[in-house]
Amino acid sequence: MTPDQRAVFNAAYRIGAALGRKFESSDMTTELRQAAHLYASSYEGDFDYMLGMRDQAVGGVMFFTDGQSKGILNCLMADAKRRMADRPKASPAVAPAARNHIFLKDVPDGRYRVTLVNDDSIALHINLAGKESKLAGSRVISTRSGGDDWMGVAHISPEGEFRLWRSCVGALRSRVTDGVQVLDQAKTQDEWLIAGLAFAQESSTCCFCGRDLDTRESLTVGYGPTCADKHGLPWGAKAVPMSVRLAQAQASAPVEAPAEPHIDPETGVEESAEELLDLVEASRPKPATVSLAEAKSRGYKRTYEEIFGDD
Repeated sequence: MTPDQRAVFNAAYRIGAALGRKFESSDMTTELRQAAHLYASSYEGDFDYMLGMRDQAVGGVMFFTDGQSKGILNCLMADAKRRMADRPKASPAVAPAARNHIFLKDVPDGRYRVTLVNDDSIALHINLAGKESKLAGSRVISTRSGGDDWMGVAHISPEGEFRLWRSCVGALRSRVTDGVQVLDQAKTQDEWLIAGLAFAQESSTCCFCGRDLDTRESLTVGYGPTCADKHGLPWGAKAVPMSVRLAQAQASAPVEAPAEPHIDPETGVEESAEELLDLVEASRPKPATVSLAEAKSRGYKRTYEEIFGDD
């Protein structure tokens, strides 16, 4: 197994670990399907189910179904956990220092669930003040206190300056400040979108407009088609499920770069890149010349369902 292949498997493992459960068919994305195919084609163990998947991969099967892909990735997870069982615990990662720049003016109006440094979280609602308000042109920041009602606690000036209100006092004042600081570091769309999807996941409402999500496509991604079009986001069959997007964000949380080359703390393998799709494409083995009919004729003794059950 090459270092690049290990890096692909490490990335898939971190996504599975962040999900906190077995992979499901609905979790599959292009990158995860390709990672599953690569793992099957390079499998070196003796598990009957995976041997069958390997025979299919080297026999010419270029695409596995979502059901087969999730089964392969669940085997990857089980194998990785067994290998890591006897490894020494890694030192805790060091959180990066906060950036000093102001990006609040680039965070769109919406509802966000922001995770704080102590694993606490706070819901924040950013909304443009009405034309009749003395804060016209600014955006009001609200949070929830003692129920579901939003309560204004601060505002963002048109220049992006954050100003707490005097009515926001005590512990709430520091929590709001910390939450806004997290959004203040969201320099790209993906960074603030993660906080929006976290809110949508808990409330089943659109993270932008606050309307109830009542279709499978909208519930899957955390926003409706109108808001998707407004913000240039994928919706429907092309969209990544928000559960997977949130897991990817958690799995790829930045850490302070060490002086020496980075060694993955879970597998002990040096990683040269982080982009799963690029690594998959670069390291995908060429299909063998064995015919599909011949590969199918080999069969395998045990099925995935026999090992893991119907769940």
